Amino acid sequence: MPTLDNDQFNIIDEKSVSFTNTAVRYGLIGGAALIVYSLLSFLVFLPAGGTLLMLSGFLSFAIYVALVAMAIKHHRDEELGGFITLGRCVGLGTLATMIAVALNTIFSYIYMNYIDPTVLDQIMDASMAMLESYMDEDQLEEIKEQSKAQQGSLMGGLIQPIFFSVFTGLIISAITGLIMRKNPPSMI
Repeated sequence: MPTLDNDQFNIIDEKSVSFTNTAVRYGLIGGAALIVYSLLSFLVFLPAGGTLLMLSGFLSFAIYVALVAMAIKHHRDEELGGFITLGRCVGLGTLATMIAVALNTIFSYIYMNYIDPTVLDQIMDASMAMLESYMDEDQLEEIKEQSKAQQGSLMGGLIQPIFFSVFTGLIISAITGLIMRKNPPSMI
């Protein structure tokens, strides 16, 4: 009876291969995709408003999922010999998402503050229009005041989206990792 050994299954020890290069590569690709998406949002989806604006949110989510799935697949198949654990998937996907969102956040900040400062008002108007049917006038005014206070702050403009991306990337990476993981056969 043959024994299971690393050579027979081409098992590579995860600890011997860093996922940082893959996370950076796919983070940059995802960042570029998110920047193109943001530009489309500012120029096409936002002025159109309504259903098109709501559907654009699904496009953003699809970019995140594709980014994480492509990074995990590349790392698993090209760098780890076809096997990857859930923990590795979560770490890789979260880091790639953080890099992509950091790039997009910087682009969006520059665009909204220096290229087209009116886009902030357009976003506020579109958001308020969507919330009008769910909230009364006092609640809408309170939200509007809070949003305007956060717009000029570093926390509201740059840091908060990056923190949110860590959470989003973690959840997407965990779900994608559960689907795409492939544990190496156990050694007996």
